[in-house]
Amino acid sequence: MTAQMSVKKGLKLFGQQGADAVIKELQQLDYREVIQPVSANNLTREDKRAALHYLMYLKLKQNGLIKARGCADGRKQRRWKTKEETSSPTVRSESLFLSCAIDAHEKRNVICCDIPGAFMQADIDE
Repeated sequence: MTAQMSVKKGLKLFGQQGADAVIKELQQLDYREVIQPVSANNLTREDKRAALHYLMYLKLKQNGLIKARGCADGRKQRRWKTKEETSSPTVRSESLFLSCAIDAHEKRNVICCDIPGAFMQADIDE
């Protein structure tokens, strides 16, 4: 298992498998209609300055698969958005452990699932 790394370093290390992982991650953006491509020629200098950069990282998972993860670099948003408006709600580890302990103590049946691209499926009004 490796630490998360930049695409440049990951492509050197993983080769075609890394490239395939990046393509798969980017195809998800198109498939879920998250972004609408715009030609750089149609943007003003100010539009280009205000655009968020898209960060991409690669990681070797425990099961041997190469996983690419992308996210918008939201630092530019902080000029006009509050932290609360731009952050993603994340469960605290302590809350998760407590919930798991209660479930185990009460002998509850627990089912886990993953929603691919969960944040990409949310309706955003802007």
